Amino acid sequence: MAEADRLLAPRSALRGLVSGIFTEAGRHGPMLFPATPSPSLTVFLCGASIHEDGRAFAYSLLAGPQGRARWASMLPGTAFVTALFRPGALPRVLVPGGLPEMDEAGELAAFLPQAEADALVQAVRRHGTMAGAVAALEDWLLARTARPPRRRGGDLWLPPAAIAMPIAAVAAGTGRSPRQAERLFRQTFGASQRELRALLRYGRMLGGLLAGTATHGLGAAALDCGYYDQAQMARDMRRFAGLSAREVAAAARGGGGPALSMFRYGEGERRLLLG
Repeated sequence: MAEADRLLAPRSALRGLVSGIFTEAGRHGPMLFPATPSPSLTVFLCGASIHEDGRAFAYSLLAGPQGRARWASMLPGTAFVTALFRPGALPRVLVPGGLPEMDEAGELAAFLPQAEADALVQAVRRHGTMAGAVAALEDWLLARTARPPRRRGGDLWLPPAAIAMPIAAVAAGTGRSPRQAERLFRQTFGASQRELRALLRYGRMLGGLLAGTATHGLGAAALDCGYYDQAQMARDMRRFAGLSAREVAAAARGGGGPALSMFRYGEGERRLLLG
């Protein structure tokens, strides 16, 4: 598959749930994965990824928001498809309260009955092509949203507008105390409000660097993305992307080899990154 085809727009019916579908095939060895405010669901067609803690994933991987850059090694022949959820959208697919939070990840079977997780993996692998795998994952997501998961008594989740609201306003709108509202926010988005806002701010800066739109200087771009100054942005970029802003921009232009392929996208993909 051509590198420019790795990040795909989801079907129109899924665009409120999923920001993109990422596909990977043919690469192996270590790869640097930048932090992200988006939960994700990955299904492997073949091969496996080995993570920093030694865990190997060969079937599926459900991850919450990631608060730092991480390395993972792909075995030769590895191919996978990943749904990138919009912040706060995961409770529409799985029951809230037992979802992965910040920096957590595990097999889908840890969050769903084993038979349901196995059925998804089998469906994704059945066609033997990446296009078929993408279609099968999208079919599964559509089916899950058409039949919302049963929720425990009292469970609810917040709309995306809660990200920008003062936590006191969230509390007042839900009839909870501020501390209860903070727990509800984490239950919905997988991170605290402060953590998520920081990740979204970094995500805007990262998107601009990858798309090549931060052309008026890093300091000005940092201010445009909500940073106090360039130094604050630089600290976030190193922590969240594992690289300096200039290294990210260089990787987007082809530097760093296969290990930094998660920082390189084609023209169509860049529009998705900024969307």
